[in-house]
Amino acid sequence: MRLLLAMEHRIARLALLVCLACLVAAPFAWASPQKKAAARPQGRELADLYAEESADRKDGARRSEKELAERRKARLERLDGLIRDGRLATGQDCYYAGRILSRDDETADRLLLGHTLFTVAALQKVPYALDASVETLDRWLLAIEQPQQLCSVLDGDGSNAPPTAPFDNRVHQSIRAEFGLEPLHFDDERPEPKGKKPKGFNSKELQRLDRSLHGDPKEIRPVDPVEALERARKMIGEGGLTGASDHFAAARLLARSERTSDLAISHALAVLAATKEQAGARELVAGSLDALLRSVKQPEAFGSALTSGSHEHAFDAWGPPLDELLRKNYGLRQIERTPREAGASDDE
Repeated sequence: MRLLLAMEHRIARLALLVCLACLVAAPFAWASPQKKAAARPQGRELADLYAEESADRKDGARRSEKELAERRKARLERLDGLIRDGRLATGQDCYYAGRILSRDDETADRLLLGHTLFTVAALQKVPYALDASVETLDRWLLAIEQPQQLCSVLDGDGSNAPPTAPFDNRVHQSIRAEFGLEPLHFDDERPEPKGKKPKGFNSKELQRLDRSLHGDPKEIRPVDPVEALERARKMIGEGGLTGASDHFAAARLLARSERTSDLAISHALAVLAATKEQAGARELVAGSLDALLRSVKQPEAFGSALTSGSHEHAFDAWGPPLDELLRKNYGLRQIERTPREAGASDDE
């Protein structure tokens, strides 16, 4: 009997301890879901906006053009608000935002923002973000009446559809394939080279050209900058690049050009190298984008060539939180600056 009473006493004590433990743990148990519930809406809202955008694109015939335009305007206004409030937190958030911004008929400034957000998503390894990044870059070029360079935007859905004009078909398919782009068949009477490197080229030669032009003291052989650019262009056209270090070296060589076409390819190659964790590539992604914008006389995105942080920037309309997000992901230091209205002079 004593043993039974002792066991019952122990069980009662154990039950009491369990109850006390539950009471102590309860606030923490409830805190976690509440915390998650507070953090989830921004991603969920972006996902919902993207789902609504996709549904309207797919089933738009069920609605009038006026209704579709009103729904589109409301989505963009809400997206702008989320961006200004700093609600883009993850690569997936940036991917959803990029998708909403990447319509054929979108304005150039929104396409540029979409491309830049897709790039953030690609750097964070979000699936399908890399090809979306380069496609939106091509769409932006078309929107500002420049030839697309990666030929990712096609006139039609078939495998034989030609790229939307204007375009420069100067990037070899082996490089386009790195971005997940399908082969072009619109001009099969003029087949691409089989991927052999141009005569006299190899990775060591490309690296040497890059180091020489960027002042490496170990490289004592002089290199003519014009010749180096021509050789880099030829390698890109004939499939002479073989990996992240080649993509990075070619991007740095083309970044010395003043041609918009070269700078667009330089930027795309820098993005590709950065997704493969090439050292220094993220900073080059930002610098090459700024150089590209300068070439078409548009405000820079990051101020790479500016001595002061107070100049007009490409994304000023979306506020400092976006600038902070982009600089963090592109490997740039944060800066204190006051966004200014477009058109304000540097003397103000």
